[in-house]
Amino acid sequence: MLPENVVAILYLTNAEVYGSNAASAQYLLQLTGYLGIPVIAWNT
Repeated sequence: MLPENVVAILYLTNAEVYGSNAASAQYLLQLTGYLGIPVIAWNT
């Protein structure tokens, strides 16, 4: 799913359009937490 040597993931979203608690967003954050990959998130 991810290429080798991932250092961090940038997660950009627009809460007004997609909502802040979308299931896919929660899944991504849980998965990266489990894998120990830091996430830089920007919510506009």
